[in-house]
Amino acid sequence: PAVEQAVARNRGEPIDAKQAIAFAQRAVELLQDIAGRQSSVYNVHDAMPALVQALSDDRRKIVHGAANVLAMVPGPDAQRAVADAALDLKRGAALRRVLLNSLAACATNHGPQVTDHHRAKLLDLIQKSKGKLAIAAARAHGALAEPTSNVVKMLTSE
Repeated sequence: PAVEQAVARNRGEPIDAKQAIAFAQRAVELLQDIAGRQSSVYNVHDAMPALVQALSDDRRKIVHGAANVLAMVPGPDAQRAVADAALDLKRGAALRRVLLNSLAACATNHGPQVTDHHRAKLLDLIQKSKGKLAIAAARAHGALAEPTSNVVKMLTSE
């Protein structure tokens, strides 16, 4: 009974949806700060599973923040997770542009670490998209240091 009473006294109230969003956004901001500082005390790699999962969140700000953090994390897993999210056709064009820009930042910071599957899907996106989405896809393509011959062929064949 004493333990149950102590738990009941110190449990606190459940948080509402607005508070949950605020906590999630703050967590992403803190992880971005940790990733940017490359601290020896905190390791952003420990948060990789949560960051990758956050790429599937319904809240655009959370997805954007997670992608920005992952863009600062060295290693193929982070870059490939961002590429998977950016190339997911179920997502809206505006969110995909944000993710493609994070992919470009990741490739610029850490070099190309995507798979051939990602490269093929990115070329397909460049070929089939227009406007801002096509520009973001081309930016990611360039950051991945891909040969431009394929893109030039696409542009000159139209």
